[in-house]
Amino acid sequence: MITLKEVLDEQFKEVTFDKRLMDAIYRYQVEFLNRNSEHLAFFGSNLIGVHAIRFRVADTLKFYKDVVDIDYLELERALKKVTTISQEFKIISDAFNLTMMYIIHRLATSAKLTDSQKKRAIYDMALVFFYRCIAIRQSDYFHFPADPKISQAAYAKLSNKFLIKKVGTWRAVMEYRAKELIDPKGLHYQALVVFMDDTAITYAISDSENRIRDLYKNYYKVFHQAYSEGNKITSTSSTMIDAEGVEKVREKINSTEQYVSYIRTAILDKPSFVRSDLIEAIVSINTNTSQRMLTSTLGWLSDHYNDPKYHLKIDEYIRLIVIHSFHLLSEADPKILKDYPSLLLLLKNLYLSTRSSDADLLKIRKLGDELIKNANGSVNSSLAMATRTSTILYITLRAIIVSAAR
Repeated sequence: MITLKEVLDEQFKEVTFDKRLMDAIYRYQVEFLNRNSEHLAFFGSNLIGVHAIRFRVADTLKFYKDVVDIDYLELERALKKVTTISQEFKIISDAFNLTMMYIIHRLATSAKLTDSQKKRAIYDMALVFFYRCIAIRQSDYFHFPADPKISQAAYAKLSNKFLIKKVGTWRAVMEYRAKELIDPKGLHYQALVVFMDDTAITYAISDSENRIRDLYKNYYKVFHQAYSEGNKITSTSSTMIDAEGVEKVREKINSTEQYVSYIRTAILDKPSFVRSDLIEAIVSINTNTSQRMLTSTLGWLSDHYNDPKYHLKIDEYIRLIVIHSFHLLSEADPKILKDYPSLLLLLKNLYLSTRSSDADLLKIRKLGDELIKNANGSVNSSLAMATRTSTILYITLRAIIVSAAR
C-alpha cells in the first residue's frame, strides 16, 4: 500500500515550510487575484459569466517552479502510484489539488512558523484552491463573456439561500470557503492536519470543490432561465451556434455598417476594447502570434485612433476589415457559421492566402503593415505578419460577438 503522505513527504523532502514559503504563497495568491482588470472585476462582482478568469497550465507550472521548486511532472508520476485513492476520479486524484491539501498540512504543523503565521499561510493556500475551483467553472460554462444585463437579471432572481447573495461578491465567497476549510472546528481541518486518512483528505477536496460547483451550477440555471425569458446572451457555454444563431450571423453580414460604427465607438475605450479573454481566443487560433505584441498593437490603435496623424489610416483599416470579413463570411458554407473557431480559422486562411489579388485585402495588408510598424517599431517579418492577421481576426471577432447581443 502506497499512501499520499509517503509519496508527498518524499517529493517535498527538500522544501522548508517557513516564512519564505509562506510569503511566496501569499504573493502567488495576490498576483492571481490582481492579474488583470478582468480578474479584479470578477472577484469584486457578484455576476456570472461577464468577466473572463482563467487558471491556466502556466499558473500550475509557475506554482511548482516559483513557490515550492518541485518538478511537477515527477510529482504527478509519483502520485499515480498511490494505491489508497481512486485514480479514476479526476478531482480527487489531481496533483495540484492534492498538493494544496498537503501544503496546508505541512504549514499547519510546521515548527518554523508562529501560530498567527500558520493561520495566514494555510488561509492563502486555501484561497488558491478555491480560486482555481471557480476559474475552472467560469471557463467551462462561458467561452465568451455573457451580456451583463442577463447576469444582473439572474443575480436579482437569486434567493438568499445562495452564498453569493449573502456575502455579496465572488471574493467574499472565496474567503468564506477558505476560512471554512481551515476552521479548527470545521469538518476537514483535523483530517488535513493529521494527513493520515487518505479517504478523508480526498473527501476534503471533493466536498470543497462540490460546494463551488453546486453554487455555480445552480446560479447558471437561474441565468439560463433569465436568458430563456427573452434576453440575449453574447455567447453560450459552448462555441456552437444554433440554427437561429446562424441566421443572426447572416443577418449581421448583410448590415455591416452598423458594426463598423460599433468598432469605431468601441476602440475609443481602451480598457473594454482590449480584452484579454478574446486575445487568448485569437492566439489559440493563430498560434504563432505573440500575445504581448497583439495586446500592445490593439492598445496602440485605441490610443491613437483620434490622433490626427493616424486617424484616417486606423479608421480605414478597421472599416475595411469589418466589411471585407463579413463579405467573406457571406460566401462561406453554412456549416462554417456554426461555431466561432471555424469562422476565425476560415478567415485566417483567407487572409494568409498568398495568391489573393483582392484589392481590399491588399489594402488591409498594406495598412496593417504600416500600423503595426508604427505601434511596435521594426520587427521581423514573420512576427509582423502574425500580428497583422491576429489583429484582423480580433477586430472581426469583436464585431461578430456584439451582434449576438442585439
